[in-house]
Amino acid sequence: MALFPKCTFALSLARPAVAGTRLTGTVTVDAPEDIPRAEALELVFQTEARAVYGSGKNRTVKRATVFSKSLSSRLAGALPRGAHALPFDIDLPPWLPPELDGPRCSIEHKIGVRLDVDWAIDPDASFSPVIALPPRRAVATPALVRSDPSFHPSLIVEIALSSTTVVQGGHLEGSVAVRGAEEGAFDGIELGITDYATIAFARGDRRERSSARYRWAASDLKEGRSVPFRLGVDAAFPPTFKNGFIDHDLVLAVRLDVPWRTDPTFVIPIELLPIGSQVDGAPSAMVVGNERMQLLAQAMARVPGLRVGRYPVLVEGELGAVHMRVVDSPLGSRLGVEVELQLPSVDLGLTLRQKGLFDLGGASLLPEALARDYVLRRSEEDGSAPVEDAAVAAFVEAVTANLEDASDIRLADHRLAFHLAIHEDSESTYQGVARLAVAKAKQVLEAIAALPPPAAIDRRAWEAMAAEQRAVLVPSRPALHGVVLAARVLGGDERALQASLRAVWEGARRVGVEWSVDLRAMPLPSQVLSKLAEGTLAEAAPALASHFAEAQIEGTTVVLRADGWHEDPRAWMPGLEAFFAWALETRGERTSQSAYR
Repeated sequence: MALFPKCTFALSLARPAVAGTRLTGTVTVDAPEDIPRAEALELVFQTEARAVYGSGKNRTVKRATVFSKSLSSRLAGALPRGAHALPFDIDLPPWLPPELDGPRCSIEHKIGVRLDVDWAIDPDASFSPVIALPPRRAVATPALVRSDPSFHPSLIVEIALSSTTVVQGGHLEGSVAVRGAEEGAFDGIELGITDYATIAFARGDRRERSSARYRWAASDLKEGRSVPFRLGVDAAFPPTFKNGFIDHDLVLAVRLDVPWRTDPTFVIPIELLPIGSQVDGAPSAMVVGNERMQLLAQAMARVPGLRVGRYPVLVEGELGAVHMRVVDSPLGSRLGVEVELQLPSVDLGLTLRQKGLFDLGGASLLPEALARDYVLRRSEEDGSAPVEDAAVAAFVEAVTANLEDASDIRLADHRLAFHLAIHEDSESTYQGVARLAVAKAKQVLEAIAALPPPAAIDRRAWEAMAAEQRAVLVPSRPALHGVVLAARVLGGDERALQASLRAVWEGARRVGVEWSVDLRAMPLPSQVLSKLAEGTLAEAAPALASHFAEAQIEGTTVVLRADGWHEDPRAWMPGLEAFFAWALETRGERTSQSAYR
């Protein structure tokens, strides 16, 4: 038999692939001649999230497996010539996202097929199925949004929307008005429908995918005149989805064009439903099911630390640095909820998923209760310190404790999620779920605090800085999340930025730190970001060159790298303070302590 057996593969699906349903199809193998020693036909469905950071020699690619399912059909030792059909069924989870092609990030679905031939090169093929989200029924959500007093000292922008819930290919309808619009105070107003991809599984940076912008001149809005609008929402915008790996959301961005100063902006979140969904025209027309869920959500919000969310989110809240969400998530005809915890990244390279046919062998780091149904994979995280398997196993056991009744458990460095079946539709049942979410958040924080620091690290110094900054310490790297700097600028408004400090390692050697600074609350001018991204730090920001070796721009996050090491992490605070002062200066803002120039 030849070393390279030949055959062709074809894939056909019985119906369009929709998340939360069964994917039914057939793989056809066509062999022009007999293939001896053909042992099995294997099929793998896999969804992968991908994000690119940096460029050139600093380019890194983060990958995460969102979902994976494998199937195998044994053969009788040979594949006769001719066409052979293999039917298959794969249950797609309801949280599975559609394909996404974003700015240097993506979500891809692949079906890989391979003919396992002993002592030969296995022929294979790959297919890219289109996964859609199921249509939903929702209620129109009218909104009247006014700009905050800090938006502009004398102007108030008002946006009235008939509904913040729209369908792909539909329209966003409403009206806009500017109150206090003196002659020459502004040149116009711009509305932009913009969608973002948030890289939750990596640095949490938010990347703008595309935008449709519409502008009205100041003359159209004189004397507070209300101007109606009807903006088309292109069907090319993917629907809103959150899966904890790459989340996608849509906003209506409002920008006031003001001469001789930075244009103030604010955004209104928009929920975009898949094509085929139905939005009822009036809030009073809400279906019984949603009314019931609102009452249950109000009961759940009585648990301290939680508040009512926006359906399908029932409640959400924060406990320390852990963000909690409980989402209505029925499976088929059975009630259920999805509990999602977003946590500070522990940088252990964790991926927990359900076990497949080929996940055999190897020592398991999972507790016995999970090892039967799940597999845990670890990958090397760039710049992280080495962590012993025993410490990882203890962490995983702690964060997954008391989940005997849960299914579809997913765990990554930054996220824990699981599904709970609801057997009784009562307030007490849903309040029990809310209490479980809060208790699990406490367990996660305790498990993070119990991670051992590297032997070369003075933990007391990092704990002292965490206490001073009211930040969360992840000892294993170590890293500090939630460091905040704030200042009041002339005019009375407050400016603040939030940052995370991470140690950077090369193997077991400390080589420096990096500050990841979130710019969403204090965006920098685009020309400044371009200069910082394209040139050296000494050219773009000389005031920062004495503190940092390099800076990288990733969406709304700037990463500042400092070489060398200090036993006390507070020694790196002057660098962050210098960046804060520089950022205020680039925005044309001054504090009462700023020097006159």
